[in-house]
Amino acid sequence: MKLMDVFSKKVKTVETASKSLAKASEELQALQAQLDEKTAQMNQIENALQVVNASLVIDPKDKNALTQKKKAEAKLDELNAEIQALVEQVQKASEVVSEAQRAVARSKGEVFKQERVKELATFHFAKKLSEKVYKLEKKASFRSYNWVEWAEAYGFPTETKRISNEFGGSHNYEKQLVNEKEVVSMLRAERDEVVTLSQEKAEELVQKVLDYAEKLLEEEGIDLKL
Repeated sequence: MKLMDVFSKKVKTVETASKSLAKASEELQALQAQLDEKTAQMNQIENALQVVNASLVIDPKDKNALTQKKKAEAKLDELNAEIQALVEQVQKASEVVSEAQRAVARSKGEVFKQERVKELATFHFAKKLSEKVYKLEKKASFRSYNWVEWAEAYGFPTETKRISNEFGGSHNYEKQLVNEKEVVSMLRAERDEVVTLSQEKAEELVQKVLDYAEKLLEEEGIDLKL
């Protein structure tokens, strides 16, 4: 499982959540504009109705005024029904906007959390890798071979000589090179080549490991140049 797959919950991305919020806000604004328009119309008709009622106070039988009053009251009933419906729609749209706002906040929170996970994962990776390298260094040992071992490996002659103990008693024996000066001069170049080649190979292997590690980290969404 890749690092970012840890966050494969049903959480919208910030971009998607923001688009949903923008759409919900536009719908709410459109409904609010309709509600404002209908309310303004109702206010105008109520004002006009007051004028009509004033005329009827003067002349209760004014047919034109009675007709206008009937039309105004019918229109008010119509507008009232429309306004009530719009109020309900505005309330629902407001709830949608609030949920969209929470979705945006959750999405941004997830992004923040993912970044913190990447930071901490990078820290733990570096720490655990250094521990492994330390263990590898302890296990990777080498022995320094003497010139006699080098000479025998290349087929140069050696001889065993007895070494006298200055205090007397038993004698020790050790191998020595025949023509030591000449042989060591030739073997030194071989040993130096071992040092050079081993260092070059080590650098090559380290670079391969680093290249692979960088590729792996990049696939996990971690930008860490080693």
